[in-house]
Amino acid sequence: MRSALVVVLLQAAACGGADDLATLDPPPPEPGALRIEAGDLPSSSISVPVDVSMAVLHDAVEGGLPSSMGSLETRTDLPDNDRLSLAWEISRGPVETRFADGRAHVAATLSYRVRAWYDPPVLPEISASCGTGDGPPPRLRVQLASPITLDREWHLRTDVAAETIRPATDTERDRCEVTVFDIDATGRVIEGARSAFTALSDDIDGLVSEIDVRTDFEGWWEMIAQPVELTDRVWLVLAPDSVHRTGIAGQSGDVLTTLTLHARPRIVIGERPEVDVSPLPPVDSAAAPGEGVRIVAEAVAGYAEITRRLNDAVAGRSFEARGRTLTVEGLQVSGVGDGRVSVRADLDGDVRGTVFLVATPSYDREADEIHVDDLDFDVRTRDRLVASAAWVARTGLISEIRSAAHFPATEARTWALEKVHEGFNARISPEVRLEGRAIDVTIESVTAGPEALRIRTVVTGEARLLVGPS
Repeated sequence: MRSALVVVLLQAAACGGADDLATLDPPPPEPGALRIEAGDLPSSSISVPVDVSMAVLHDAVEGGLPSSMGSLETRTDLPDNDRLSLAWEISRGPVETRFADGRAHVAATLSYRVRAWYDPPVLPEISASCGTGDGPPPRLRVQLASPITLDREWHLRTDVAAETIRPATDTERDRCEVTVFDIDATGRVIEGARSAFTALSDDIDGLVSEIDVRTDFEGWWEMIAQPVELTDRVWLVLAPDSVHRTGIAGQSGDVLTTLTLHARPRIVIGERPEVDVSPLPPVDSAAAPGEGVRIVAEAVAGYAEITRRLNDAVAGRSFEARGRTLTVEGLQVSGVGDGRVSVRADLDGDVRGTVFLVATPSYDREADEIHVDDLDFDVRTRDRLVASAAWVARTGLISEIRSAAHFPATEARTWALEKVHEGFNARISPEVRLEGRAIDVTIESVTAGPEALRIRTVVTGEARLLVGPS
């Protein structure tokens, strides 16, 4: 009996001791003092010109200008001849609007009729007219002009004034001469029309200020804040938080204003992200629109894909050291919460249970790769290994996982460039769309967040935010 016990002890010693059947069950890595939370992206600028149709201005002026002015029953005494009096009546044609030379221009053709009365010293009063017979009435061409601005509360502001009022042509067709009294009434009608339009200018300014462009801007503000699906489970979130403008100009007859959106954009991989849409902020004037689009964006990749790639490379493999063997049954990558990732390895063989490795991912710009060069056993796992299975550290498991966790960034940057380009050409709503191109994507940093690996990039390109009918 005693000799049998000695044999057992010798066999155990030959196999390396009691830790041959070690079971490892260390606690997960404990987060350090540094906390990595979502939502700490710096604000980025997206300068985009916004086209707003002149139709809204046209409709306001069309509604504000009466279709007729004056009356043939309302006489006006002439200051240079107290025996003469005139009455005129104007009918307005369709309103035409355009934006040019930094100003909004409104034009219309007016048809008019004139009646004149003369009270001679002895004889009864006599009258004559022009434009009241069977022939075509004379016409005036009126053009109003105004600077147009967008105030802080998203209201259009104008200061309408009569720019020119003149006969529609230089022909006799558009002059009103009352030959029986030897007077040319054209100038009198022009003066009356100018006075009438001057009196109407404040009314037109008021109507323009009541145009509800704010609702339109609120609509597209909310729209561009929504996640844009680039492809299955890939989303572009612009996250705008403020807006500035650099003035208003015209293009193709429409109003064009350059807005600089300040945003915290990111690319999200996974389920449709929830977003909190801030209210449309006031407009502030910006000194310059900037050159094109330059955004700091963040690609958010869940740890499931990294886990899959590591398992493809390492799971099922066996490692040896000093005559002992372990087999990796599976790996699980997660975030520690302090900028590090944790790799859980489930083992079988001469050691069973779980070990945890930790690393701080980094981007190697020269190699264009994401690395985990400092990957090593977590301190609490190392304590367990020292106590019962120190040989595990000599198997090459760490170097194999390090090697498998070298991820080339070229494909990721190419993919990001394509996806951001898709985002820059997205139909956000029937009325709002982005149109442009992404030119370059550079990786700035890689950070391990609690839920995902966050790859911060700078995306450059050019884009227009188009607002108007689809």
